[in-house]
Amino acid sequence: MKVMGKGNGNIVHALAMASRKRYSMNKKMMLIPYYAAKSVYQKWFKSGIINEEELKRICILLAEKYGIQKGSIYR
Repeated sequence: MKVMGKGNGNIVHALAMASRKRYSMNKKMMLIPYYAAKSVYQKWFKSGIINEEELKRICILLAEKYGIQKGSIYR
């Protein structure tokens, strides 16, 4: 996968929403892939690949993808 330059909102959105599916897992099992994906993007942020605003947008998209409610303690 080719990573474009910093600040490219299209690639960020595409990566966060890649293979968007509704899973038939229970809510606790949904947390595992959510946290796994979130940790990758947090490492990208620490490395300077994405900025803070992009990280916030990604976290929102991941929460929507995995069915984590806005007020949830898991976010």
